[in-house]
Amino acid sequence: MKEIFREMNQNPWEQGFCWFWCNDDEIFFYSEEDFERRVEILANSGITVIMTFSLTHFRMGFYPYWKELNESLAKLVRACHKWGIRVVEHHSASLTSRILDEGGWEKLDGELSGRSKGVAKYDHWKKIFPFLTYDYTIDGIDIRTFMQIDGRTGEYARNRYGTFTACYNNPDYRKIYFNYMKSVVETGIDGIMNDDIQFFGDEHACTCEHCRKLFREQTGYTLPNPENWNEFAGNYDNPAYIAWKKFKFDSTERMYRDLGEFYKTLGVQLIRPNYSSCVLKQNPTCYPFDLCADLWDFIFQENCNADIMKESYMDFMAEAVHRFAAGRGRGVPTMSMFYPDRPDSVYFSWALARSWGQIYTGTATGVDITPMELPYRKFEKKYLRFYEAPEKISDLAFYFSRRTRDFTANTFKRFMRHMMGSMQAAYVSGFRLDMVMEEDSLESLLRHKTIVLSYVAMLSESEIERFIAYVRAGGKLIILGDFALYDADGRKRTETEILNIFGEPLSLNQKINLGKGEIFLSDFRPEEVEFQPTIGCKRGHTPPLSTFSVPSKWEAQKAGTGNLLRTLMTPRIELISDHDRLVATTFDVKDARVMHIVNLTDTISAERVQVSHDDLIPNFCEGAKKLSRITVKSEELPDFDVKKVYLLTPEREEPIPLDMVQAEKGFLIEIPENTFAAYAMIVLDKIGNDK
Repeated sequence: MKEIFREMNQNPWEQGFCWFWCNDDEIFFYSEEDFERRVEILANSGITVIMTFSLTHFRMGFYPYWKELNESLAKLVRACHKWGIRVVEHHSASLTSRILDEGGWEKLDGELSGRSKGVAKYDHWKKIFPFLTYDYTIDGIDIRTFMQIDGRTGEYARNRYGTFTACYNNPDYRKIYFNYMKSVVETGIDGIMNDDIQFFGDEHACTCEHCRKLFREQTGYTLPNPENWNEFAGNYDNPAYIAWKKFKFDSTERMYRDLGEFYKTLGVQLIRPNYSSCVLKQNPTCYPFDLCADLWDFIFQENCNADIMKESYMDFMAEAVHRFAAGRGRGVPTMSMFYPDRPDSVYFSWALARSWGQIYTGTATGVDITPMELPYRKFEKKYLRFYEAPEKISDLAFYFSRRTRDFTANTFKRFMRHMMGSMQAAYVSGFRLDMVMEEDSLESLLRHKTIVLSYVAMLSESEIERFIAYVRAGGKLIILGDFALYDADGRKRTETEILNIFGEPLSLNQKINLGKGEIFLSDFRPEEVEFQPTIGCKRGHTPPLSTFSVPSKWEAQKAGTGNLLRTLMTPRIELISDHDRLVATTFDVKDARVMHIVNLTDTISAERVQVSHDDLIPNFCEGAKKLSRITVKSEELPDFDVKKVYLLTPEREEPIPLDMVQAEKGFLIEIPENTFAAYAMIVLDKIGNDK
């Protein structure tokens, strides 16, 4: 448990998170009493931690209003503290709003309205116009001088939002931002999430004078000028380019760590949650989320606002496997942030998060989802011990190679999407998933009977030695796809080197014994890419916008990588029913073992059709048809005497008693028909107490 919660004598897994939007009304017109009225509702709904969100997220562009923002934040903090709620301020540390060289207010209006449901008014924000048009100064410093520079052009680097970003190596920016953070801390906040500490410009930033100077001093290399940039950029055979990527990671990591040290000098210990929407696929912005995992009190993921969750959750699932493993390594809770805006999408996102071993948090621009969340807040509070500090029970663990992600060319297309596709295929084939990381010790690896190396294209000598020790001690390695093509310095290995990488020659599609364990190297390649991607579509339009789905890959995944895995091992949990899209996850908690079952029938579209955020998730709607009988077949027993077995679901007021029948291997449990429609949790209880 993280020290800050131990000192508060509070359980981090018991925290209820929500997002509090501060836009025009809250910033300019709310009294402390207005905040108190809203906070009271949240407190009575089980909320204990508020994270702020705002149309002023791109905070550097709102310098003329920093005083008003702090005054409003202080009112919110005081109101929350009266109700025992802690406040985590959240904003972008470096993104600006548009520098208005042309276009005037209209150019900025779309940006603000998109984050405020159209409530931003010019009269409220008119001081922004001169600041971003001709008076660009903060404390006498022109903000344009500390923007990230694009190596292709020597001009400002654009970020994914079409705006500009400050550079973390610029001393003027650092001085201004750290001073601003001092004023924010003085409002009495309990925590901070400094968002968006990343390099943008489509991977071509930053080449400002400060980055050029530091890079040369630290590496001995010189960044090229724009006329020679194309020969340099993206050349993973060039050690200077690799050094530049590492330099950028070092720069963003240093910024986060320096902020942490700065907060200590202010005499405060702040809660520091952080999220990333994408860790596994790629990291073009050198975001140091996983490098700084030791800093975070809550490690979570953003399941993005634009992604249609009904069509996109398979991607979220793979990322959740990573977050759970990262949180376990740090000893802190993990969390999933969704953007639901209807009762069915709230239930769906809550059920997914909880089945992945995560705390749920949700927000929706312009929609109050607090009443929709209340049944699930009450449910998880009533049965807290079954959600607290879960220890995952898995069938296999996938290996996450940060080197492959960060230091190989076209990494998503060549490697990472295939790795995630393998994870998805295992998930739909009944395997319970976990993950191991580059930094994990041999002891950590040995907690898993089977580790899958899927498209691990870059492998260091120390990693190889650790895997040899793992197998010799009894572990099982399954190798899929491109493997060990490069060493840690990017040198290409020969085929002979790869086949002899573990000291014993590998043969395709044959098990090789090594010590007490074994290695299986497969040459299987799916006919089509198995990765089920997210489907993005802008929200906030009337009528709602739509886009085309990517047809479900569920059956192809089961027939491809899923079938291969099943020939090598058998999932230890099987759900036998008329419904082929039920998934189970299992965790040990205090005095119990729990199994989450989620019904994913009628989610991802079977064919290429028009889809939108307004599409209902049928089995999670009120009145959805209950499932027919389900037989749970397990080949594993908990290491304690089971006193009582029962089923819990938010769809029923009381627990449903179940019988557990001893089988030749493990046990059988029958779930009667008409018990639940969408989500249930089976409890194997050591103490026989269902509360």
